[in-house]
Amino acid sequence: MLTDRGVTPGAGGGPSTAVLDSRGDDRSFRGRLSLDYVRELPLGFLDRLETRAWWTRLERTEETVQQRSSFFGTVPLALPNRLRWSDFRFEEEIVGGEVQASSRLALLGLEHRLTYGATMEHISVSRPRDRTETNLTTGAVTATVAGETFPNKNFPDTDILQGGVYLQDEMAIGRVSVVPAVRLDYYQLRPYPDADFARSAASTVAEQVRNLDRLAVSPKLGAVWRLDQVLSVFGQYAHGFRAPPYDNANFGFTNRVFGYQILPATNLKPETSDGVEAGLRGRWADGSFFQVSGFWNQYSNFIDTAVVGRAGGLIQYQYRNLSSVTIWGFEAGGLWQFAPRWALRGSAAFAQGENNDTGRPIDSVDPARFVTGLAWQHPNGLGAEAIATYALRHSRVSDGSFYKAPGYAVLDLAAHYDLRPHLTINAGLFNVFDQKYFNTQDVIGLAANNPNRDLYAQPGRYAAVNLILRW
Repeated sequence: MLTDRGVTPGAGGGPSTAVLDSRGDDRSFRGRLSLDYVRELPLGFLDRLETRAWWTRLERTEETVQQRSSFFGTVPLALPNRLRWSDFRFEEEIVGGEVQASSRLALLGLEHRLTYGATMEHISVSRPRDRTETNLTTGAVTATVAGETFPNKNFPDTDILQGGVYLQDEMAIGRVSVVPAVRLDYYQLRPYPDADFARSAASTVAEQVRNLDRLAVSPKLGAVWRLDQVLSVFGQYAHGFRAPPYDNANFGFTNRVFGYQILPATNLKPETSDGVEAGLRGRWADGSFFQVSGFWNQYSNFIDTAVVGRAGGLIQYQYRNLSSVTIWGFEAGGLWQFAPRWALRGSAAFAQGENNDTGRPIDSVDPARFVTGLAWQHPNGLGAEAIATYALRHSRVSDGSFYKAPGYAVLDLAAHYDLRPHLTINAGLFNVFDQKYFNTQDVIGLAANNPNRDLYAQPGRYAAVNLILRW
């Protein structure tokens, strides 16, 4: 892998390292089984009944073998003196089900279309990591590499149970539709720390992980005014709820060589929000459409990450709650079917976030981003698309010492062909011009003078082919 090759300066006075050769074998398996049942005919007071049950399993393996040269000075050795083997895995299994029903009734002179149901899902996740490094001169093998002792896990094996019940009422008043809704959510998180997690987080930190149980009610009110057959004005208010994800609440990691530590967030609270959105949308008979909207969201206990202190020479990071945050912005998107088989699509997004207590920007809010695409689709199932993405510099950061990811422009080419009704082959050439760029979410809180900054860059030019079978 060419993106792995290069020289990493030594940390803490240690030797520098040059990656002379890197070979990766990344494999991913995703299995899914689902059972759907739909009844359209009236059944008592029900007009429609849908039930779904599903099971999915994801297994991802990232195996890498690197020939490395460890050296002092400025010139790496011509031949490798270290062999590093890595085997990182991610496993996720999901079992769930949903029941949704709809009914129509007349009440107080209005027609009501009720949609209601319940959903439940159980998720199990695991992230085992293993690595060894062999000294090719002495033959010694160590499982302590770059400040980490392996095997380890960045977060403990975790089970998540989440479910909800909901009710929505769509009322038509002439050309105006009013849609009130309410949802009740339950979230349960159960971590199972073991020796592998303790090796990653340090044993005293591993003891801080905790269970989490939360119940929340989220109301919503929306409205749509149909101006004519094409245009509609819409708006909505929504109260939101987000439980702390498993890799926020119980992530633990210690690296003494590079001098930092990520602590589990033992007191992390669920994030809640109140938001409004309004906009204009249009849709034509040929499939063309557009939508423009603006939004304003006020958050309580906003989940963010920050430097929280120093201990034992380590900079300590931790997910935390910000008491009050405002995020606002604009979004636009659309598709123009300008000729048979041809379409031009585009989208734009702009947002700004601010910590209302400090007046500082929210680092996790991305800078403005624009996407355009030219697509061609043949009735026989063959299609192709060119996609250009442009992002502005991430200039709004909460600390002047943080790295401000530069703007970038990237071109991707993709094609697909339906070999059979249930069999599709996809191929693509991505980052065609081999641009060096950063995803702003990957460099949040990264120091501008970090010597290992390039390790966070997105892949250069690469190609991918996959085959999708649906049954």
